[in-house]
Amino acid sequence: MVKNRWELKTEEVEKVCRKNGLAVDKEQARFILDFISILAEAAFNPKNNHEKSNPIHQSKHGRTSR
Repeated sequence: MVKNRWELKTEEVEKVCRKNGLAVDKEQARFILDFISILAEAAFNPKNNHEKSNPIHQSKHGRTSR
């Protein structure tokens, strides 16, 4: 399991993307690594995320009330 985003390199992300038919450059690969690290942090620290969140109440159609 990857402990942090620095264990993966952008070249590895580019390689996996190419293997799956996606063309990405280094900037896009860096974004993907950052996004994965944010998701991993949220997954492994769920209590911190829910305590700090401020939920938005929505109407039955999914829009915020005005």
